[in-house]
Formats: sequence, C-alpha cells, structure tokens
Amino acid sequence: MAKLAILDAAVQAGRTAWSFAAVLAATLLSIVALARAGTIVFWKVGPDRGETVELPAWRPTAVAGVGLLLAGLVGLALYAGAAFDFASAAARQLLDPGEYVLAVLGTAGGGDR
Repeated sequence: MAKLAILDAAVQAGRTAWSFAAVLAATLLSIVALARAGTIVFWKVGPDRGETVELPAWRPTAVAGVGLLLAGLVGLALYAGAAFDFASAAARQLLDPGEYVLAVLGTAGGGDR
C-alpha cells in the first residue's frame, strides 16, 4: 500500500524513472533478504552434516500471535482503501494542527483564561 502511494505521488510529480527504479530495487533486495532468512530458519541443519534439529513444541500463545498477525494481514488486504483513507486523514490532521489547537485552546483568541 505504501509503495503504491509513493509511486502514485512520483507519477503526479513527474519523477517516475528514479522513483520506480528505487522502489523496485528496494523490493528486490527485501525479497532476497527474506528468502535468505527463510532458508536459514526453515531448513537449518544441526552441527553435524545430515543431523536434523529438534523443533520446540508449539505454544498456544505463539500460535495465537501468528494467527492474529495473519488476520490483520487479511483485514488490511480486504479493506486497503479504508485503511489508506484513514492514514491520509491522519496525515492531513498532523500537517494542519489548526483544528487541534482550536479544540485544546477553545476560541481563536486564546481560550477562557
């Protein structure tokens, strides 16, 4: 979602070539790093060649945590538009603190002090 927002902003600004190249290169490096980490984690062998490693027993809290993360991933995939709209609204509020200052201080003249 963030990469698409970056690429969309790059297209609107007219700087597509460098932006697309940087995003695609970062994505490729991320995929390579995750693939290497995955092979180390999932196909690790013991200290002696051919010896397998004992896996620890599954803990319910670990399974629940992974399940919660997967549910969040599915939720973000299904409601990406709503999540992007929420993030955009939060960014607009952070960049324009006028309404926040008005809510905290009261009137524009400095509040009821």
